[in-house]
Amino acid sequence: MLKHAVLALCLLLAGPALAADPGCGGRDLLADMSPAARAALVGDAPYARGNVWQATRGATTITVVGTYHLNDPRFDALVPKLLPSLDGAAALLVEAGPEAERALKADIAAHPDRIVNTTGPTLPEALSPADWQSLSRAMALRGMPAFVAAKFQPWYVAMLLSLPPCRLQADAANGLDQRLIAAATARHIPVTALEPWDTAIRLFTDMPWRDQIDMLRLSLASEAASADMATTLSDAYFAGEHRLIWDFSRKVALQSPGATPAAFDRMERVMLTDRTRAWVPRLIAAAEGRRVLVAVGAAHLGGSDGLLNLLAQAGFALRRLPF
Repeated sequence: MLKHAVLALCLLLAGPALAADPGCGGRDLLADMSPAARAALVGDAPYARGNVWQATRGATTITVVGTYHLNDPRFDALVPKLLPSLDGAAALLVEAGPEAERALKADIAAHPDRIVNTTGPTLPEALSPADWQSLSRAMALRGMPAFVAAKFQPWYVAMLLSLPPCRLQADAANGLDQRLIAAATARHIPVTALEPWDTAIRLFTDMPWRDQIDMLRLSLASEAASADMATTLSDAYFAGEHRLIWDFSRKVALQSPGATPAAFDRMERVMLTDRTRAWVPRLIAAAEGRRVLVAVGAAHLGGSDGLLNLLAQAGFALRRLPF
């Protein structure tokens, strides 16, 4: 059970993670869509493509890197290309610094009710019989008996579902975020967190029960195609299509019976929009008059409320870098 908890914590620290890996053996679902259909999903969202950007305003230069948290062998070629930008940086800014995982593990050990539901209805009581049967099968594939899963908080089970069964042995220590943190530490470059260590978990533990259940249903919606989704998201990430990843995930989730746009929009606001907007003043203040590198989940980059557009609105000139 510990491996499930550690992986879920890594996903939590990473924000909206891309549970992706070419070893899952799935097929790229986006390859079945025409270019016009893919373009229609993204629409006119600003800064929808490209994982690496440079934002400049006067003497301030911010290199923005969109990441995902789990390992992929394709990072072996990408990281050396990013190191020159890191070498010239006064600081590396990330969602959660090296101490965050330790603090989060300690907090959950001291407060198990953040994960285990001790007061509300169990999941089989809260879900429809069909949804509970689907969830039971999904958790069994992840090595978790249904009677155990029944006692967990909905948000936590939703995080576990973000990992397909083929990723249960995922190597989070070598995700792009952690690789950059290790490189910065070796170079004695300060690593600064954009938010307090408990921000991510409080987003979920403070979430109303009904919203947690909605999030769980949305996560369950793509479970049958989890290996395909893993490959789809991985290939789209390395193609720089970070906004397409999010919009395609939305399309898949809303195909589930009972799923509503309002539920997905609430999840997007809590997991993405509100956090990204809170980061911008802290990022600009930390970067003022210097060169810094910021590495955050790729889903935070694009769209009108994305990090890139918010920097543009703050007077930064943006240039996509050829990675």
